[in-house]
This record gives sequence, structure tokens and C-alpha cells, in this order.
Amino acid sequence: MAIVPSLLLITLALLSVPHLAETPDPYFGNNNVGPSTSTAMGYIVGNKFTLGESGTVTSISLYVATASGNARVAIYSDSSGSPGTLIVQSGSEAVTTTGWRTFTVTGTSLSPGSYWLFFQVDSSSFKTTYSQTGGVRRLVSYAYGAFPGTFPGGGKSDSVLFSIYASYTTADYSISASPDTLTISKGSSDTSTITVTSTVGGFNSPVTLSCTSLPTGVTCLFNPNPVTPPAGSSTTSTLTLNVDATATDGYYTINVVGTAGSISHSTPITLEIISGPDFTITTSPNTLTLAPGDSGASMITVTSVAGYSDPVSLSISGLPSGATGIFDPTPVTPPADGSAQSTLTISTDPTVATGTFTLTVTATSGPKEHTTTITLRIPIPKSHHFSVRTGITKIIVTLTWTGTESITIQLASPTTTYTESGMTMYEKITINVDSTTTYNHIKRAELVVAAPASDQIWTVKIYTDVSSYDVSIETS
Repeated sequence: MAIVPSLLLITLALLSVPHLAETPDPYFGNNNVGPSTSTAMGYIVGNKFTLGESGTVTSISLYVATASGNARVAIYSDSSGSPGTLIVQSGSEAVTTTGWRTFTVTGTSLSPGSYWLFFQVDSSSFKTTYSQTGGVRRLVSYAYGAFPGTFPGGGKSDSVLFSIYASYTTADYSISASPDTLTISKGSSDTSTITVTSTVGGFNSPVTLSCTSLPTGVTCLFNPNPVTPPAGSSTTSTLTLNVDATATDGYYTINVVGTAGSISHSTPITLEIISGPDFTITTSPNTLTLAPGDSGASMITVTSVAGYSDPVSLSISGLPSGATGIFDPTPVTPPADGSAQSTLTISTDPTVATGTFTLTVTATSGPKEHTTTITLRIPIPKSHHFSVRTGITKIIVTLTWTGTESITIQLASPTTTYTESGMTMYEKITINVDSTTTYNHIKRAELVVAAPASDQIWTVKIYTDVSSYDVSIETS
């Protein structure tokens, strides 16, 4: 039975190749090796396939039964069940080996839907494989060369299924909320901005947003919904949480869920429901790294909720021995629906314990109390010993490192009487990173010292979270 025009030579043969010669993941098309072979010189031949998710096509593979000639592959859109416009094509490639031949194409983002995969060859000896049923095929006469922008009319359509598939990168997205913590009094509402970002594979499909784990008396509304991020970019929706008078005070975790076909992601929002006016407390930064004897500051912000405007007193607990914390000022009084700030300065002495400590900042106003935490890190110093000979008057420490952290060095002499140039035994110099430089930081510290009466072993201690650095020490 003839399945193609008479110009197309058909050869039937059972191939001794595995049924699943290749299993790309993910892909769309037919990666089964057909039992029959044919040549299609002077024709464009292909099948209609369905892509079930968004993705970026990176290659098209064609099974070659007899290698002898050149070939091209392409993807066309579907237009009411027929091939439509050209989406992407490969260049002409010489094929000299049998088996799966992969043609690289320019990365092209595709949405879920129907597409046509086509190929063409320039030699009557070039054979591909197919099954006689199971697919929707289109064949049209066309001289070998670049594929036309619009698929030519006419040709033949039947159920032949060729061994051809397109590999793609799964498209994906992420979802986030800002702010991710809301304090709402009963009978009120507040908003958070939900950002949906196309992260992989040129994702640009509609994402439907919803809320789960809503407490009783709380409703959510998104505007707009759904949202479609441009490929490689972001879009936003405003989430409004409404809390009615029947809601129960307390803390709740609400999940904002984004759904696009089979892809689903979520991000949590912490909701605090309160009765009447109240306040919240936040810290910035919420992590401090200090060397013994150093000090650092964190800004404490007290924010009014629902018109709260009473004085709020601040205190701190969890400090290690040898560390103190001072607020300036305390108490603070936020204006109604505004905020007030206090600077918390944490100071350490040279004998403070090393380690990581969780500090609790407590804000109290009458019966109302809220807390937040700060992580304090006192890193264990890394010591570098060197010899100071009689007559030495200067020590030069050079540090080179990558990253954005600062490094503190501490010079320790063998005695406690080192006071030259106003320095004590525990003189510290913090070498800060130049904010305009992102790598290969090189900093030098020159320390003037008292010439020792005899040779001595001194120590430079390094306090830092930097995992890798180089240090050199010169004396003169």
C-alpha cells in the first residue's frame, strides 16, 4: 500500500535496534525507533506533537537508518490542525553515521500546545525510520534548502509516525512575598506584594495565585490574578488580607500558592492578628560579627499598628559574659501609624567568649510585649606567629581575600607593656572591604612598634568569617 506520492521511495524493513534508543528528559515527539525505513529526498516531512508544559527547545533529534547526505530539521506552529509558521530551524548538517542524530537549534521558548517537527534530506540514499500508524504526518514537495517561513499548502496528510523528537529545558518560575510578615488588627486589612519571576527556560505562562491555611475570619484577594511573567523577568500582584472582627488573636502561617499547569510553588506569609492598636519590632542588621574588644550597632525599629502611640521600652538578653548592649534612646514613642528607631550598640571586651549567640531584644509597653532576635558571632581567632628581632620598629600586615566581609586583625606582643604609638597589647585594626571592589581585596596595615631589647615572638590574630584568605607579615 503506497503511503506517500510516487516520488517518495518506500522500503520496509525490521530494524535490529532497541525500541527506546534514547530517553531524553524532558522531550516531546517520538523517541521510539520505527520498524520501517524511507527516504524523503525533495520533500519536507514531519509529524504533529503536543508539548505539555512551557519549555525552551535546545535541540531536535532524528533517527538515521542509512547515513548518506545532508539534513535539516525545524519546528512549525500548529494552525487549526495544520502546520503554520516556522518557529526555529537548524542549519544544514552532513550526516555520516547511523542512530540518533541531534541537531542543535537556537534556544526557543515554547508554551504548552501543539507543534510540528519536520525534517528534509538531500539524498535518495538517506533513510529515516517510521511506524505506519500512530501519528499525524504532513508531507509536501520542496527542494532541499532553508525551510519556508510559512508551511507550503497542499501535500499529503496521513497517519505515518516518524522517529523524531525535540529536547527542551523545563521552564519554571519562583514566587516571593514582600513583606512576608503582617500584623493586622481585627476589622482591618493590609497588603503584601507577590512577585512571580520567570527563572528557567523562558517561562511565560499564566500563574494563578491562591491562599491556603487561612485562619477563620481572614480572606485574601489578589489583584491581578492570574499573572504572567515575561520570559526571564518578573511581574507582581497585590495580595490583600482582610481580617474581620470574628478572627482570633495569634500568629498564623499563610501559604501563597502559584499554579501554572503542573508546576506549583508557594511562599509563606506570617500573619499576626491583634485586638486594637499595637506595635511591631524589627532589627537591621540582625547579625553582627565582632572581634573581642570591638563594637557594632543594629537599628531597632518600632512601628505603630492601628494608631498605637505609647512609649515602648527596649531591653536585651542573651549577651555572653564580656559583652554589653546599650539602646539610644529608650524608651521610644512611635507616632500613630508611623515608626520610631533606637540604635542598639553591642560592645565586647578582649576577654569575651567566642562563639555564636542568639540575643533577644524585648519591646515592652504596658501589658504589650514583642521580641525579635539578633545573632552575635564572636569568631575564634586564627593566629599567625612571627619573630620580632632587636631593632624592629614597624610591622606591616598584608591581607588578600575574596568576598564582601571585613577582617579584623589584632596584634599581641609577648608582654602587657606594649604601648608604643598609643597602642596597647590588644590594639585592633578592622580592614574594611572597598564597596566598589568585589574580589581580590588587598589591604595593608602598618603598625609602629617599640624596638624590643631582645628577639621576641609576636602574634597577629585574625577575626573573620572569611573562609579563605592570605596573610603576609613584614618587619623593618
